[in-house]
Amino acid sequence: MGTNVVPATLATPTPKGEDGLFTSAVFDKNTGEYIVKVINTTDKAQTVDIKFDGLKKIEGNAATVTLDCSDYTLDNTLDHPNAIIPQDGWAAIEGNVIKTTVQGKNFVIFKVKK
Repeated sequence: MGTNVVPATLATPTPKGEDGLFTSAVFDKNTGEYIVKVINTTDKAQTVDIKFDGLKKIEGNAATVTLDCSDYTLDNTLDHPNAIIPQDGWAAIEGNVIKTTVQGKNFVIFKVKK
């Protein structure tokens, strides 16, 4: 996913990763989308602000795909092919910022059209 890696940092009061939040971002020139991936490895929900520096205003919402990783014993198998299912959703964008909450032990992909 993505053709160009772009800088991604989370504005948190602790050093990178100490709060259990990790992120990476790419730009896909084929689709014209910024793709930001955020994982929360803690048990508690955490507020995240994703700011798109250099973009003044983004129209519309960000598409999201969420994987709930709270039960590490789950696997998709032939007997249970839907134990882990990505959930599609959206997140509101205010100007050039997505203000959202990432639930504990969740991996979220945000897609934003340029």
